[in-house]
This record gives sequence, C-alpha cells and structure tokens, in this order.
Amino acid sequence: MTPDSECLGIAIDHRIRRLIEPVEYFPPDGTGNHISILDARGRILGRSGAERAVTVELAGPQSTGNVTVVLQQPGNDHPFEWGVRAVIEKRPTLRALENVFYVFSGRKLKLLRDISVFDLLPYITDDNWKKHEQRRKGECAQAAQWALGAKEPDVVLCEGKIFLPGKPGDLKGVSQVAVAIQSA
Repeated sequence: MTPDSECLGIAIDHRIRRLIEPVEYFPPDGTGNHISILDARGRILGRSGAERAVTVELAGPQSTGNVTVVLQQPGNDHPFEWGVRAVIEKRPTLRALENVFYVFSGRKLKLLRDISVFDLLPYITDDNWKKHEQRRKGECAQAAQWALGAKEPDVVLCEGKIFLPGKPGDLKGVSQVAVAIQSA
C-alpha cells in the first residue's frame, strides 16, 4: 500500500481517498500568550522544567488561530525528561492525532508545527485528581480556559469533560473549559 492509502494502520476506502487533497497552509500572523499561561501554571504547581517544556511544546505554535485539540488528562506516565517526541510515541492518542492530521491534510499539517494540544486540566493527572481540593481543580480548569481563549483557535476538537460541582444555578456537571468552548 502507498503511504496515502492507510491511516492508523487501516486502509482508506478509495471513495474517501478521492476527497483527500493537500490543504493550503497559511501560517497565522498573530501571537497568543497561551504558552506563557500554561508555563506559569506549571511553575505555580511546582512542576519540573521537563514537564513544562513538553506541555508548552504540545500547546504550540505560539501563534493564534488554527486547530486546537483539548484532551482530558492524556496519561500519567509521560517520559517528560526524554522530550516531546518520546511523549508522543508513548501516548497512542497523540500518535493517532499526528497520523490523522498528516494523512487527511495531504501531508501538509504536522502536529507540533500546526496543531495545538491542550490538557483540559493542565498538570493534574488522573492519579492526583482526587487528592486536589476543589479550589485547585477549578484553578486548573480556569488556566486551561484562559490558555484556550488566548490561543483563539479557528477549530477546537474537545475530548472529555470534567465534572466540577457548581453553585445553584451553575451548569452542573460541565467544566468551565467546556462552557468556554461551547460559547466560542
């Protein structure tokens, strides 16, 4: 099979393959401060330089616009000290995103160059979710919301939702980040 005839190890039907065309790529010219928001959040939580570096590299590019993928706690055991490529190779979701965007854009879009990947709760793992007090969970969700707002994406793909109990009248069971995405 040719490289354009499969994605994620699955053959692409000839009817779908006819629809795949190279996309026009126009690098955005605006600069967002989403990177500094995510890095600052990691510093506040005392996260390692390696973890912060991988987090902000996945959230790049620094520009506003384009496509942003928001994932919910994409794993607990990232090899941060080995860099962003090692993290992508370890996480099936990140490898799949890399492959899908590359194939279906006609080999134009690359994950680290063109697509931003955010964590719905930056720096909070599934393992330590229950240990955090409600205030800290809300602060993490708010940091993701601020970063997403600063990125100003043209397209948001969101996987997951986080249940943050609210006050009467709030949207119960919907994270603040999901609310921000829906209203964008």
